[in-house]
Amino acid sequence: MTAFSPFSSGHMALVRPLPSSSGSRLQAASAWLEIALPRIEAHARRRAWRRGVDAQDIDDVVADVLLRIHERVLGGHYADPLDGAAALQKVQDHVDHCIRAHVRRSRRYARAVQPMGTAAERVPRVGAEPTDAWMQSRVARAEAALIRGLPGSPVRRLVVLLHVHPEELRPDDLARAVAASRTEVRGEEVRQLGLTRGLAELQARLATWLPRGPELPETRRGSRRRAVLRQWLAWILRGPPGSTDIAAWTDEDAQRGLNWLDQQQSRGRAALRAALQSVEPGSDPTGVR
Repeated sequence: MTAFSPFSSGHMALVRPLPSSSGSRLQAASAWLEIALPRIEAHARRRAWRRGVDAQDIDDVVADVLLRIHERVLGGHYADPLDGAAALQKVQDHVDHCIRAHVRRSRRYARAVQPMGTAAERVPRVGAEPTDAWMQSRVARAEAALIRGLPGSPVRRLVVLLHVHPEELRPDDLARAVAASRTEVRGEEVRQLGLTRGLAELQARLATWLPRGPELPETRRGSRRRAVLRQWLAWILRGPPGSTDIAAWTDEDAQRGLNWLDQQQSRGRAALRAALQSVEPGSDPTGVR
């Protein structure tokens, strides 16, 4: 694995070059960000405060900044051979850009909702209103309930849920999938049916993926971000038991894991489409109120 260091002589050094395989690339980017996190987070908080970000929004802004920086590391934006001071400045410039963009969006929203009284009827719809947010949450719960009611394997239902509504994941979804997984011996061949990790280990690995999970259904197919999120998920569900290092997953095993994930998702979505087609128009297929 390519050597790198987030700090050099008191300055932040860049990842250069990133490994070519997606698993090693994700590992390198995540390790770099983990070590560089205190410096980036402190700078982001200072800049957010100085630019007038509301105190209650600073945590969300900082989390968004860290996500954008992680994406830039994965995209190779920090792979140029710069010296320590220039490297630090480049990262800080990107942090400042993210915060300025947030401030601009907030000000546009504030101007849009400023009119009061009869003029409020002319205010354009910006963002999700409370009623819209409630309806979106209701739809997500309904669709998650429909997925849980699909016939077939709990493992397949788990994969579909993680691709469609990971924010609706419940502990019992994992427990059922783990209980349905097993090792099978056919002749001299040992086959793993379902998940490879136990419940406690699965929960620990998913705890790091789930904050990014909602990006999966929102990210376009073929994008690098989607590919990284899916390989990460495949490693969590089908990686070697006890493994905490995705970089140790061979490219051959990673491809098998992704093929398995594709198969489970494809069959699960087919079952979901069939369930939706069988619902009479105007009826509620889930009973969610």
